[in-house]
Amino acid sequence: MKKQNWNAEQYQKDASFVTQLGSPVLQLLAPQPREKILDLGCGNGDLTLQIQNYNCNVLGIDSSTDMIATATQKGLMAKVLSVEDLNYQEKFDAVFTKSEEAPSF
Repeated sequence: MKKQNWNAEQYQKDASFVTQLGSPVLQLLAPQPREKILDLGCGNGDLTLQIQNYNCNVLGIDSSTDMIATATQKGLMAKVLSVEDLNYQEKFDAVFTKSEEAPSF
């Protein structure tokens, strides 16, 4: 896994626009209560938290330890994991990502 070295505090200061731009995409996702959703590249967890607020079971993954630490401080279930290393046997109802670099499946 190639770890990313994002600074969560700096990201919050400089890149809050990502959450603002990503929020309308959640309407396309249309999360339903109790759905299991995987958030690829969850970053600091801002959008993951919005999904969780729909009463969904959300797992956020990101390759940045600092970003995952911030996400878990928000009470989110999040793991340091690269999408390239994703070998989940668990099934999800939906997958969400705000990243333009996400691989196609």
